[in-house]
Amino acid sequence: MGADGTYTTCTGTQCLASPGATALTLGIGSTTGVGPYSCSSATNGVTCTANGKGFRISPAGVSLVVALG
Repeated sequence: MGADGTYTTCTGTQCLASPGATALTLGIGSTTGVGPYSCSSATNGVTCTANGKGFRISPAGVSLVVALG
C-alpha cells in the first residue's frame, strides 16, 4: 500500500510467503502504525489505512476502504 492509501491486489504465487518465526501478531482490539500507515484488528477482520484510504481483510475477502468526507 502506498502512503496515499492506494494498493494493488497481489495475485499468484509471488504473494505467498511465510511470516517467519519472529513475526509479530496484532491482537484483537489492537492498533499499530508507523508514519501514515495504521492497522487495526477486530474480531471480524483487520483494516489497514494510510491517510484515510486502504483495505480491509475479513472472512468475506478483501475490500477497499475509502476516506469519508
